[in-house]
Amino acid sequence: MTTKAKKNEQPKFEHITLKNEIPHVTYNVKNDNGNSTQKLILNNKYYSQQNIYVKDKPKKETDREPMSFVPNLLDNLHVNIISSQVKTTGDLYVGKKALSSNKIPNNMSINLGRKHKEDLPVINTLALIAGVALQESIELTNDIPESVKVTCNMATALPLLEWDNTTSDIFSKRFINDEQPHKVNVYLANINVTVEITFKNTIVIPEGIAALYSLVQDENSYYREGEIFKEFIEEYGLQDFTGEDIINMRRKKLDLDIGDGTIEFPVTQGYLPDTTLSSGKPWGIGKIVDLALPEFIEQYGFEDLSRQEFMTMVTDTSDSYHSEAKAKFYEYTEDHVDLIVRYVRDLINKSRKAFELIVVYGGGSILLKDALYPALKELAEESKAKVLYIPEKYAVNMNVDGLSILLEQALKQSNQ
Repeated sequence: MTTKAKKNEQPKFEHITLKNEIPHVTYNVKNDNGNSTQKLILNNKYYSQQNIYVKDKPKKETDREPMSFVPNLLDNLHVNIISSQVKTTGDLYVGKKALSSNKIPNNMSINLGRKHKEDLPVINTLALIAGVALQESIELTNDIPESVKVTCNMATALPLLEWDNTTSDIFSKRFINDEQPHKVNVYLANINVTVEITFKNTIVIPEGIAALYSLVQDENSYYREGEIFKEFIEEYGLQDFTGEDIINMRRKKLDLDIGDGTIEFPVTQGYLPDTTLSSGKPWGIGKIVDLALPEFIEQYGFEDLSRQEFMTMVTDTSDSYHSEAKAKFYEYTEDHVDLIVRYVRDLINKSRKAFELIVVYGGGSILLKDALYPALKELAEESKAKVLYIPEKYAVNMNVDGLSILLEQALKQSNQ
């Protein structure tokens, strides 16, 4: 679990009140439920966890004090969820804790069209919110409460090809739950605390569209500028470039939002999506993993290995098998990059060379950059377009940052 405070953070526990000694917590939730990693902003603080869970029946750790679990609670999420919106019952390990089980974790399906129906995005969202709310409540009171009540407004997203009015409504209603609370029992050694979570409002937009707001605006709703555009400015010899230039382009913008399960290809002009040209494909880097992982397991004699564990080896330079895993992953990237470039060429031709800018981001873009960036630049030059390849520092959080901007603007408008 990683956390990170955002700028302009409010007083630490302003969002928690005590009523009859029961903490009442209020969160504005910005939720990027990725196939591999979940990125969440609760009010102004980032959280991320592996987007997996496993159903297990752990031994109760009666020899440890419950309070000793609190500092690392988010890395050891053990919950039981009672909700009419979740079919999965029983004890669950969520996020990093799921990797400690000897059972195979439940991943997000990388098949298109299923995210709004799956239990995983609901389970992991509820578990993480409950864990943070309990952890903060204990930090505030220096005591373990009998229960915690949480009220949320949330912005989240579905894949571009999955999103429509029907699927977004279904997904939203699974969280709102007729305004009845979801109950999450969070375990601390031999005790558990019930966290009741109620969603007042839930906004569901297409993945990729959220990133536009992050690209154009900063967290104070000014046009974005600075380091995110530095490489682009230098590459094309520009004097300056900001979010205002993007929103005022005469021609269209094509994005490649490269995730684990899908690549979204949203096309926009200004803030308006072009639904005719926009598309999504099941070509996330999870497809590369599906090809590379069985060979890697066989070649290096692993009994079993999850996709998350393999990708940790690929990206973590301190891992003993980093070089081998990275080499096996890159054996399959060339064909994958060729597939992406051919499709972008088709979109350029279909649009009659209408794109002024091609923007690339998402967690998968980082691993593909060495091969994909030069190929896209060469292609873009043929149609007088430019390529903005978002730096690694910003690439992963473009959608969740955009969701943050969208939710804050929506809440301001509703309060006017």
